Amino acid sequence: MVRAATPGEVKTYGSEVRRRGFQRHPVVHSCIRVITDIVSSVPLVVHRERGNADSRVPEDHPLQKLLDYPAPRITARQLRARFCVDFLGYGNSLWHSLRLSKFGLPVNLRPINAEAIQNVWVDNEGDAARYQFSDWNGVVQTAEAKDVIHFRDLEMPRPYYPDVFGYPRGAAALESIVTDMEASSYTRQVVKNDGTPTLAVMLEDGRDQEDADVMKARYRERVVKRGMRGDPAFWAGVKDVKSLGFNLTDLEFPDLRRVNREDICSAFGVDPRIIGIGTASSDGGLSGVQYQEARRRLVQMQVEPILVVLCDDLNAWLAPEFGDLWIEPDHDILRDLIEDDEETSVRVDREVKGGLRTWEEGRRALKLPERPAPKETLVVSIGTSLVPVATALSPEPPAVTPTPATPPGSPAAQAAEGEGEGEGASRSMPSEGVSLDKTASPAPPLDPRYVRWRAQNDTLDADEKEYVVAARVRFLEERRRIVRIFELAAEGQVTEPAKKRVAKGADKVPGWADPILEEAVRRALREYAKGGDLWLGWVETFRALVTRTYGAGALDAMSGVKAGGTGLNFQLSSPDVQKAIEDRLETLATLITKDTARQVTAAVRAGEVAGLNIAEIASLIRTSVYGDPMTENRAKTIARTESAGAFSRGAWDQAKRAGIFQSKEWLAFENSKTRTTHSACMAEGRIPIDQPFAANGLLYPLDPAGPADEVINCRCTLVYYDEPIGEPPNADA
Repeated sequence: MVRAATPGEVKTYGSEVRRRGFQRHPVVHSCIRVITDIVSSVPLVVHRERGNADSRVPEDHPLQKLLDYPAPRITARQLRARFCVDFLGYGNSLWHSLRLSKFGLPVNLRPINAEAIQNVWVDNEGDAARYQFSDWNGVVQTAEAKDVIHFRDLEMPRPYYPDVFGYPRGAAALESIVTDMEASSYTRQVVKNDGTPTLAVMLEDGRDQEDADVMKARYRERVVKRGMRGDPAFWAGVKDVKSLGFNLTDLEFPDLRRVNREDICSAFGVDPRIIGIGTASSDGGLSGVQYQEARRRLVQMQVEPILVVLCDDLNAWLAPEFGDLWIEPDHDILRDLIEDDEETSVRVDREVKGGLRTWEEGRRALKLPERPAPKETLVVSIGTSLVPVATALSPEPPAVTPTPATPPGSPAAQAAEGEGEGEGASRSMPSEGVSLDKTASPAPPLDPRYVRWRAQNDTLDADEKEYVVAARVRFLEERRRIVRIFELAAEGQVTEPAKKRVAKGADKVPGWADPILEEAVRRALREYAKGGDLWLGWVETFRALVTRTYGAGALDAMSGVKAGGTGLNFQLSSPDVQKAIEDRLETLATLITKDTARQVTAAVRAGEVAGLNIAEIASLIRTSVYGDPMTENRAKTIARTESAGAFSRGAWDQAKRAGIFQSKEWLAFENSKTRTTHSACMAEGRIPIDQPFAANGLLYPLDPAGPADEVINCRCTLVYYDEPIGEPPNADA
């Protein structure tokens, strides 16, 4: 058992630092404050690949949300500030991670004051195993080491002493504070002159000692006793006054104090002039350029190393619980603190032109939206006109005239734009825009069908990100619960006796040699079965997303239709709409859980054949079924398919419900990833609304009745017409 002490001769316990005036000393407080202000201003972001800015997780990822909203009434900035103050002042900063259950993920992060630590238990290796600390009410609590994130500053290693606590860099400033106090004491002694008379009064001739005593008594009465120290005194008969002691103008005490303050600032790596302390030389302040340079050095020498310590410990103790993730400071925000707007703009512009950043990354670095809204306008030097963003940033240069075989606005002409439906299809905008030469011909008009298809895909792109996050959350929860089932089985904890096992239907798992392993498989399959907790988790997690996307598809099908038809008033609350949404959710949950259950069973079978024990099989499930590469790819596929599927189903249901549409047309503006059958569907042109497309037999894109190879990752759409075949389409359709 180790007492919560910080080793060293200057400081033994954290409370002694306060008693010696460490925290209240204005220079120490200012140094800690200036570093803390910068550290707390830099957000922490989560990446899937270390050092890869493109792999940043969404804002609603569980780990990112925990860092952004650590606990009720504690903001992320306050938590980072508490870390920095304790780290600099005590050499030890501690966070307590709270969980809803013993094996659940952390849901709150709360700081623990260094002085609140009572005892720490260590193992044979000298590492902390359990912490004991008191809360604000004085109640002593105990937490396992896995629930306490301990940030430690450097300490000189000592033999036979556990490496639990760090040594505060601020303690090095204590000697300077003591010296400062000694200087003040010395100054008081000098002012008092150690009893030496301050003045010698020379009397004129003819005055004796009795006269001198009378004058001394009068001086003491008027000057000393009446509190008139410092006022000049004049007497008749005084010939001269000689000063014997030092006065304040003769002392070097102000310079002496500046030297000690510089020592304190040096212990923290802070330029004393940043906090308003003039140096012992004649330089008393910083100009604008000097201040910027001093701030830049402070960030490079102090702030960035402290952020590295913060992120390293979080990556060792917190991030692994959420998967293969990395926590890093937001480097763009860090640069903003030491650059002005002009420098940042010039730097980002050069990085984009040099190919170090994409066009979208450059806009994000300048705090601009990744893509301008298509309805906004750009000033283009073609007769000083305003051109829509969607047209000006079109990948097809206006100076290029399509050949007669590919008329302007046709699907073939727009196929060169790189749009596609397959996974990984390019949907980004060009980095350099278009060539806008005054002599070039104007851009050809876009096919209205392409504009409609592009608008739908922009909507789905935005929704897809939320679907991906939701799928990641579900896979994290599944991994935790399924792996825990097999871990408990490895420990011999079988929750149900063998006599209650159900050996029929989907729960039948014949041929297992180990009855404990068989029970674990049965428990896992019950979780995946329809109505099981994991099955219900997919339904409830995606309910709001599917409902919103389904409604957006229904409204999109009716866009441009004039009021007057039946079924034009779309209501999400209507029974038939709710039933359609529930059918979609149940299909989604069943397909996903059935596939995952199959993978888990296959992993268990493979582990049993390989002779692995149950604990090793649990690890195999974690890596082979729920490893980050697999779950990430599945999450993207699910998001892309389900977002487009809900949209397409909502549009189809509403089009049928409206009762005014008579024909439809398949839109697939293809690239190399587009399915041949989908291109053939578009080539069929308009067909009756109730007739399936001949190329693939589907009634509409992502028809659940179609095979998987016809619907997965599809981004096609339909255009509905209220005219029958043979009549020209209405412009409002």
